[in-house]
Amino acid sequence: MKLIIPTILFTLITLLSFGQKLTNFQRDSIKLVLDKMGEEDQKYRWQLMLGELDSHKLDSLKKLPSDIMVDRINNAMRYKIGFGKVVADSLWKLQNEIDSINRFRFIEIILKYGYPSFNRIGSSADGLIAIHMVGEKDFYDLHSIFKSELLKGNMPATYYAAWYDRCQIFMNKQQLYGEYDQKYPCVADLCVTNIERKKIGLKRLKNNNCR
Repeated sequence: MKLIIPTILFTLITLLSFGQKLTNFQRDSIKLVLDKMGEEDQKYRWQLMLGELDSHKLDSLKKLPSDIMVDRINNAMRYKIGFGKVVADSLWKLQNEIDSINRFRFIEIILKYGYPSFNRIGSSADGLIAIHMVGEKDFYDLHSIFKSELLKGNMPATYYAAWYDRCQIFMNKQQLYGEYDQKYPCVADLCVTNIERKKIGLKRLKNNNCR
């Protein structure tokens, strides 16, 4: 779904939502919506990651040790185990439709109530949803919105930086903050990165671990 926000409207929404306090009823209502969105966000992803359609088997596979789980996911995502490409493509189509709906609803919540972080709402679904909104169009549509929410203190700096960096990776660029791929935080200029990290309240990186 396309999101078009005229400059005047965006400015007005920003001013209205700045420092907005949420009532208990609003927090509870938003949490219910976000938790449901979080469930939908993972509806087909576990099947795709683990190469299994049966819900009982999926529950067992989710309990695998982390190293075995990683191997299972790597093999399944390459269509080496479980179902084949045709089934996987069908599941991705269904999941992408859900992601589009979640995207629209998520942005609606942000524009009306501010970024729904765990500290503000009590739901951890925001991180799941935001981290999938990383295409080039997503970046240009959402960057100013997310930056505004970051400056208001609504969006955690770690979430903003991870989202920003993942967008850069998807656009074949290097991370700016080194926050998405924390094991190998490959950035173009470590000095610039640390300046930018300091601006949003993140600790400095000691090393630039490009592989």
